[in-house]
Amino acid sequence: MCSSDLLASCVHSARDMGIIVGEQTIMWSGWRRAVEWWRARPPADSTDSVRAIVGHLAGVDPGAARYAAAFVFVVCRATRLSWPAEGPDPAAMAALLRARADVTADQALRAIEVAVYQARLVGATDDFLVTREFRQISTVEQRLDLVECLFTVCATGGSMSAREEAQIRQICSELGFAHHHYIAMRTSWMRERDGARQSRMEWSSGR
Repeated sequence: MCSSDLLASCVHSARDMGIIVGEQTIMWSGWRRAVEWWRARPPADSTDSVRAIVGHLAGVDPGAARYAAAFVFVVCRATRLSWPAEGPDPAAMAALLRARADVTADQALRAIEVAVYQARLVGATDDFLVTREFRQISTVEQRLDLVECLFTVCATGGSMSAREEAQIRQICSELGFAHHHYIAMRTSWMRERDGARQSRMEWSSGR
């Protein structure tokens, strides 16, 4: 592909991903960013939502960016049932993402912003597709970690609604876990949570 064709293809794709907006003149910095995105773009079988999020993770290893994008979208899927009008707590979501991906604070917040937008826009369509993609690109340990995160985030307010629990159960099924696996993971998470609460109570009482 000649350089002019590459530039045209990069600009077209980057504009679709929200990296380049409108008919602005493409300066050198914009050209470099477009080329970086083009070279690190997710595979063609990635979902639109994952590709949109990855488009804002320039400089991150492509595989890690794809994993991070799918992870944060699935977390949004599980939690959006209880979002307030302004959306989820971005700081809490960013902390989860940065613990699992080599991204900057700004990149984490931007990824979450795009994931929230995509979840609201095409959640009904992409929920299953992104969860399936996460299953394809993750290890069993990473999938277990995701489920633990879902329990923790959904119960941030001290309790978990029946709808949220049903959503997590559905996600577990789509990740390849049987129902008895879900029950075991939920039981293990509840024991750890209750144990942590008991430890805090004993510490605060001076025992």
